Amino acid sequence: MKGMSSTLRVKVCITLAAELVADIDAEVERDPELTRSALIERLLRLGAQQRTARRLAEATADYYARVTSEERAEDEEWAAFSAAAFAGRAREAGPAALPPPRRRRDARSRR
Repeated sequence: MKGMSSTLRVKVCITLAAELVADIDAEVERDPELTRSALIERLLRLGAQQRTARRLAEATADYYARVTSEERAEDEEWAAFSAAAFAGRAREAGPAALPPPRRRRDARSRR
């Protein structure tokens, strides 16, 4: 069935501005597999994902704003240790274990 999935659905009634409904209908017209409900649900999920990402970015920034100089020094020590350990393992495994370097394309090939 068009736009259906196995997730339990709850029917709601909402009021939207006429221009939003026109935008929704225009999008649904372009995709015959899409319903109003499916499009609105997709947009709501996208908005929720963006809010979650924004909250995570804010929490991360808040965390780093509160890190003490001692904690920062410890983080740097751990980073140096793990980088050295990785480099040592890479040397032990040899060049065959490493991915090939990425080739750069010149500006003409990107057009």
